[in-house]
Amino acid sequence: MPVLLTLMLFFRMPFSQSTAEPFTNALGMEFIKIPAGDFMMGTPDPVCPPDDPATKVNEYENCMDAVQIDERPFHKVCIGRDFTIGKFEVTQSEWQKVMGANPSGFHKERLGRDASRNPVENVSWNDIHKFIRKLNRMDKASVYRLPTEAEWEYACRAGTAGDFYGKPRDALMWFDRNSGHKTHAAGEARPNAWGLYDMLGNVWEWCQDRYGKSYYANSLEADPRGPEKGERRVIRGGGIYDWSDQCRMPFRCSGKPDDRCDTVGFRLVRMPK
Repeated sequence: MPVLLTLMLFFRMPFSQSTAEPFTNALGMEFIKIPAGDFMMGTPDPVCPPDDPATKVNEYENCMDAVQIDERPFHKVCIGRDFTIGKFEVTQSEWQKVMGANPSGFHKERLGRDASRNPVENVSWNDIHKFIRKLNRMDKASVYRLPTEAEWEYACRAGTAGDFYGKPRDALMWFDRNSGHKTHAAGEARPNAWGLYDMLGNVWEWCQDRYGKSYYANSLEADPRGPEKGERRVIRGGGIYDWSDQCRMPFRCSGKPDDRCDTVGFRLVRMPK
């Protein structure tokens, strides 16, 4: 059986565009409903040749090292209930409406054009939780939070396997090759099959989970929430300064909760009260 067909059998959800109506809150933030389902998280081990006893080169080990260790083992994850996630990364305008200021480095004056629809950046994991607490007080009908790492990858993949959710890469994401090293407005790149924009490229996205390099070896199958201990938090998706390899769907990065960078932002999960 072909490898891709074998992987596809693990998915319960169809690969088609989500047909659910987006939810829009009072600030104009749009959210897409993501259906519960199973997927394979991470990256499969490569098919590596055995070592050749005639050479001192450890060919098998070198081959295995070509896949990031924190993306393995390739493992099944079950997302147990539907959730809604931001159709776009949180924008500068949305941040300013809640917080009263715009911390972004790629602002209107720097870009020489309107940047209100560009993703907010220069926000730490701690800053975002202040934003979330304030937004939750403003919207009495909703509870907002960051996605878990598993929810993020499940939503990003939208039923696809491999490294990217489509071709050509230049149409899917803003990265080193096409970004001009500046952020771009929400909705300019092509969305994934569930209608989510900029899951890859533009700005990295904070997740709720703590980061663990070997966490996948001990991850729960049902709705994993990351390791219980650890200072660093997960960041996913790649950004405008990164090569395509760092924008792959399974690629993992991390930062300290008070780190800020002009290529790191976020998107939200919204649940009704």
